[in-house]
Amino acid sequence: MIYSSPLQRCTVLADYLSGANYQTDSRLMEMSFGDWEMKKWDAIPPEEINPWMNDFVNVKVPNGESFTELYARVIDFTEIVLQSDKTKPIVLITHAGVIRSVLCKISDLPLNDAFQNKVDFGQVIKIIMI
Repeated sequence: MIYSSPLQRCTVLADYLSGANYQTDSRLMEMSFGDWEMKKWDAIPPEEINPWMNDFVNVKVPNGESFTELYARVIDFTEIVLQSDKTKPIVLITHAGVIRSVLCKISDLPLNDAFQNKVDFGQVIKIIMI
């Protein structure tokens, strides 16, 4: 089964790999950066970005979400999907923040350390659940 973020940069790949045989789920979207979407980091006023940079796990981006909120929706998705059928491989086509969330969960890594999970653009990460 193939699941994809509904964002076009993921669905194009999902469509190519599956011949349009995939499902989208909004819980696989990257973290919402709200007011900061499409802005360069240095264009965000320090009084806005500094609190988030000091605690990206808990501090919400203005009109966006915190990493904790991202993590909660991703884990909700994975727990439901992984419990549905453990005999078939599952492919997720998604974003770095989502992948880091899954890796934190399965490795019991605190969310503060999420960036220890290096995720390169276009990288394939294989997880075998026993």
